Amino acid sequence: MDFKFVWLWTDMALWALFASLLGYAVRVLRNRNLAATWAKVLRDPAALCSGLVLLLFVGVTALDSVHLRRALPATSSGVGTAAPATGSVAAAAPVFFESRTQSLLDLALARQIEMRESSYSRPLAYLAFSKQPVMRDGRSLRDILDSGVVLDPARVAQIAAQVAEGLAYAHERGVVHRDIKP
Repeated sequence: MDFKFVWLWTDMALWALFASLLGYAVRVLRNRNLAATWAKVLRDPAALCSGLVLLLFVGVTALDSVHLRRALPATSSGVGTAAPATGSVAAAAPVFFESRTQSLLDLALARQIEMRESSYSRPLAYLAFSKQPVMRDGRSLRDILDSGVVLDPARVAQIAAQVAEGLAYAHERGVVHRDIKP
């Protein structure tokens, strides 16, 4: 077996609830009065639609309440190796499992979970961008602009050229910033 089941107490409580609901369904089938009452309920379109929605949620809940851990792949050191085939002379090596527990719902939705972006900058996660002021003469450009000083047009052109050089350098290496602000 390439996995082992993990029994969480919440899962056991949920499956006990499912078993009690199954027991109630058997009781309804054996009792004429209860069967007639439920037949009347199921003839109502709104109740039937609500029941179908609840059944869908119960199905998703059942898939999310069966947990397992996958076996680690075999390695050259023997860690994670599976037991040898039946009839083999070699002693059975212990099987090691992942520490991460997954549900059947996780496995069914693995593609969607993998596609989920966990941060805004995930496509650029291999780079670290930090917003730091560049200091000139003990003052940042933001401080200079906020002070109300009117910059010389030649100085503005010089700053714009430096920004353009930095962007060109980044773009040559395949980095797209997408958040340039004046």
